[in-house]
Amino acid sequence: MQPSPSELRTMALQMKDEAEREMREQSADRVSRMERKMEDQLLEGGWYKAFNEFLDDIVTFPYAVLKGPIKRKRKTLQWQNNALVPVEEIRNEWERVDPFMLYWAPWSWDLGDGYVIERHRLTAEALQALIDVPGYNNDAIRTILNDFGTMGMKQWLWSDSSKAEAEGKDVTESSITGDLVDALQLWDSVKGSCSSSGA
Repeated sequence: MQPSPSELRTMALQMKDEAEREMREQSADRVSRMERKMEDQLLEGGWYKAFNEFLDDIVTFPYAVLKGPIKRKRKTLQWQNNALVPVEEIRNEWERVDPFMLYWAPWSWDLGDGYVIERHRLTAEALQALIDVPGYNNDAIRTILNDFGTMGMKQWLWSDSSKAEAEGKDVTESSITGDLVDALQLWDSVKGSCSSSGA
């Protein structure tokens, strides 16, 4: 016996309700998995530590800088062929920036108005971790590692003694140098040109 039009309509509405219920359940499950993934990424990327340091700065100075996400290469373990294998992966990280290490264009009203420069003090291991990370020049990093090794670059560190004096710290050669490379990171629009030469 053929169902009547009203029965067909009722069946169609029930099927639609069932499909929408299943879609809602699947969506809720996907959202929950994404929340867990994002939570893991924030935890592994140092978000909570960086945010706490940011809060300390803003109540102290009051000026604070939180930077991220930053692409960095890190060693981790992955399951491969039923075994944990060490691999390198590029992941997002966050960090607090020392307010005394960030400089922006004198004409800027905010960070988006002009160039921004951050001064970093990097270990050889931190430089090594930037190789093969998008946005960095592998040859330049290898040159720095070969030229300076663990001796650091001391010619840019004159401001550290002034900072240490302002903070009431002991100013000694060992406290302001060390096994670090000083680097400047620039965010700006840079004009470029391509040229080719005939062979």
